[in-house]
Amino acid sequence: MLRKMTLVGLVIVTLAGLQTPHVAHAQTDWTCDEGENDVLNAAQAAFDAGNYAQAAELAGVAVTVCTNNIRRLQTALGLQEMAETQLEIAEHAAAEAELIANSEPGLVDLGDYSLFMRCEGERQNPDDPIVIFESGGNMPSETWDDVFPAIVTETRACVYDRLGVGLSDPVVEGEIRTARHMADDLALLMETAEIEGPYIFVGHSLAGLILRIFIAEHLDQVAGAVMVDVSTAGMIERLAEVDPSIVDEVQQVGSGPEHLDFLTSIDEAGAVGDFGDIPLIVLTAEDSPSAVQRPVWLELQAELAALSTNGEHRILEDVNHFIQNEEPEVVIEAILEILDAARDDES
Repeated sequence: MLRKMTLVGLVIVTLAGLQTPHVAHAQTDWTCDEGENDVLNAAQAAFDAGNYAQAAELAGVAVTVCTNNIRRLQTALGLQEMAETQLEIAEHAAAEAELIANSEPGLVDLGDYSLFMRCEGERQNPDDPIVIFESGGNMPSETWDDVFPAIVTETRACVYDRLGVGLSDPVVEGEIRTARHMADDLALLMETAEIEGPYIFVGHSLAGLILRIFIAEHLDQVAGAVMVDVSTAGMIERLAEVDPSIVDEVQQVGSGPEHLDFLTSIDEAGAVGDFGDIPLIVLTAEDSPSAVQRPVWLELQAELAALSTNGEHRILEDVNHFIQNEEPEVVIEAILEILDAARDDES
């Protein structure tokens, strides 16, 4: 497939022909015979030379003059479609190259505050999803440094810092924020930075609540998701049934750099719908909770996977909460599986 074709190579191959001298073809005496000036032959020659814009136009002329020869008419129609497809790929690659050239890491102004974001890599097909990484609570985007480089060799991907974290602006003193605020920030960030879907989301820990809200409310823009030992709706109430001490471990409302209200965030995530049939992989670290909490934690994670009719739950042994750092290859493999599934849906 096109996975191994680099953006630079694609731009060179597809745009080199477009820069060649334009051959006049506005004549009205094109024919569909075997002659030297046969428009179909000219269209094929332009296509072979990489002049896809010219090939598409000439093939369009051929469609109008080859109506009495069904075989050549079919050839003209097929050639026109191929030329237009190659032209679309070339134009998309050129736009992507310009975007990459101008997308240095930096702050994206959302109006009242700015968020730091970094995007790298390129889509290898025009309809490829873009991978968006969502970090755990109070964690900067560097938490994905063991995974991100492998993904940007396959498609375009972005990491960012939420408000109050990393290089993004701080939260206003006294403001309390929830997963709903963060999901809304994510939507605004995608719109402001002009990052169009489809998206594949990869989230860790607190990101599970944020992404549950975003995905459920933007299903038409989501091609899949990988959840990495994430927080889930109902988790504190359910875990407290077997271990009441967990209530005392909940972060105080408004504490930490994100000023998070965790319990309200859990309720918000539980109030949205399911994930339809998007490809979903839930990775759970078996050693993440205490032994007494573990059975309930695994149930919660399985229920999360069941939010999609195309969901899968994978339990990882001898791994703790930060799977992306302890076993990054497992996370990479899951992301690439979702990417391949999205590409199969496109074809």
